[in-house]
Amino acid sequence: MLSKVSCPPTQRLETQNGRLRRWAVLGLCLAPILGSFLYNWGFRLSSGPCLFQRIVGIISPSCGLTRSFMAIARGDWATAAVYHAFGPLLFMFCVLTAVHMMVELGLRRPLPVFSKFANLRPSLWGFGLLGAFFAYYGLRLYARYGSGQLPFSFVETSIWQAIVAGSKAL
Repeated sequence: MLSKVSCPPTQRLETQNGRLRRWAVLGLCLAPILGSFLYNWGFRLSSGPCLFQRIVGIISPSCGLTRSFMAIARGDWATAAVYHAFGPLLFMFCVLTAVHMMVELGLRRPLPVFSKFANLRPSLWGFGLLGAFFAYYGLRLYARYGSGQLPFSFVETSIWQAIVAGSKAL
């Protein structure tokens, strides 16, 4: 006689709430990915100019991410990085997280790799990424609205030239 093999309670998706959370994360990760492909195929949502730019008067920190995702959907990773340096990173994060959530939902249990990563304190990695994101945003603001010239040789580096080219393309 065969008996059912069950996972220990710590390895099952804890509750209905845990499954719903995973479905929500999956939806949040798939929306920009699918949207970038659909937008490239001509599907458009009627939206006005950027609300942040209309209210504040300057480009938003995420300005260029839509174009970056669209470039990735076309397979143009170099252009995607010009539009927004964090675009390829965020796109890959969305893809990997979506795949991970699909696997967890399919297996009906959490994977240990993600569980260990999720248990890290946000201050260890989140604030570092957030700091890098806003430092990049500050450089883009300076390149777009400032003199475009820094007082040291950084302006001659390829990184600065890519930031200037990307911010002027917005």
